[in-house]
Amino acid sequence: MSSSLIRVAPSGKYFRFGDGRPFMPLGHNTYSEVFTVYGYESTLYPVEQLEERFARLAEHGGNFLRLFIPANLQRGFFRTGQMDPEEEARLDLVFALGEKYGLYFYVELLMSQYYTAWYHADQWLASPYNSANGGPVTCAACPGPLPANEHPDFLEKYRARLRMGYSLDNAEFVRAQQAKLQWFLDRFSGNPHVFCWGLSNDLPLHDEMDEVLQPWLREMSGYLREHDRHHHLLTLQTYSGTVWPEWVRDCLDFTSIRAYPWSTPGIRDDALPEEVQGRNPNNIAIWLNHKAKEHLAYGQPAICGEYGGCTVRTDDAHGQRFSLDNRDLLRSRATLYGLWAPLCSGSMPGHRWTGYDGFYPLTTEEYGWLAAVRAFCDRVNWAAFDPHSADEQVSVDRSDCSVVAVADESLLLAWVWDRLWVGGPRRVPVSLRLREAPAGPVRVEWVDCYTGRITRAETYAQAPTELALDLDECAALVIRRL
Repeated sequence: MSSSLIRVAPSGKYFRFGDGRPFMPLGHNTYSEVFTVYGYESTLYPVEQLEERFARLAEHGGNFLRLFIPANLQRGFFRTGQMDPEEEARLDLVFALGEKYGLYFYVELLMSQYYTAWYHADQWLASPYNSANGGPVTCAACPGPLPANEHPDFLEKYRARLRMGYSLDNAEFVRAQQAKLQWFLDRFSGNPHVFCWGLSNDLPLHDEMDEVLQPWLREMSGYLREHDRHHHLLTLQTYSGTVWPEWVRDCLDFTSIRAYPWSTPGIRDDALPEEVQGRNPNNIAIWLNHKAKEHLAYGQPAICGEYGGCTVRTDDAHGQRFSLDNRDLLRSRATLYGLWAPLCSGSMPGHRWTGYDGFYPLTTEEYGWLAAVRAFCDRVNWAAFDPHSADEQVSVDRSDCSVVAVADESLLLAWVWDRLWVGGPRRVPVSLRLREAPAGPVRVEWVDCYTGRITRAETYAQAPTELALDLDECAALVIRRL
């Protein structure tokens, strides 16, 4: 079985199977059931529909699902670790379908939202521990369950919730959490289609939180390290602007990036008016490159575990380009950019949040893009790639276009896109300038991001210092040393 388990590659930047084959995760987020909004009501998909969507994902090169454990199963926490037999059977079915279609699961075990007032106030009150410590956190400015990330006192209020929800002073609560972990280990640790365990979703990592989170994270990661006989990888998901402290990375095997264009602090596209910044799909690409390069410096693999669409505001004076009337185009652009930008920035292709209805199906066009990325990925030996940022070595001659790049001694990957493309036809001539590339004879390949096909390939005795093309929205560049 060890040959089929997923491990960190020797470079420390990507993944491979135990037998040395590279593993590049490609897929999206899902539940095993459907939520309307924040889990208030849930409905199970018919098995036939679930299987159809697993099969379609696999057919287009997908091999990965970030699996949120459903609320019904999570309610076991509030009965100190008891589980719901119906949900247990459902989860068994999901894993069986994953095995059938070659999908690997990032299993999100402990979701921080389930211990906060703003997400499940009824369940919060149902916990004897939380009730004894005051129930939901409220304040005069925002009575009732508090939407934590929208309140000016976000950090202090969230600290209070974490003290109530994650406090290691309550041994019964810790035992209930560990009982949940142990249930998953007993049932699924021997399943090679477990890619990794996720210890929390949307966990806020701030210096001020260290006193609260350090003991909890060390306790829970230590428990999994000790009791998981197959030593699956560990990670967690945080908010968009997080810088990962070293003590967090020491507890985990890889980091995970989150990106939404309306909540990416400090990231802007100055080519566009202020009123459209929150709907601009370019922010997905800009932010993911920014975070991927930051995580690349950590020396661990990084995946884009979650990113979402761009249509959360009302109309604007900029016409249809970034308005809700154009939401299908915007959502698709966010999907496309979220796949390619991190892949050519030192991370993995992005895994899109699939909507509040859980397993929201991708469009036919978006499935095609997954297949294109898979075709691209299959031509790269990721297990041997040890990249550094090459953004300073590759530039584009147009102010309305951008390029991101990574490279090592043998390989350079770059992705260039037209930031003002909104549905075409708009073909623009661009010139890429290369200040550094793999030395010696090289093969230069241009890749169509819609299909994954190589559209042009040339061999040079030395890498050229300038490359030209007519750009139709975006293209990928590969330079390989021969």
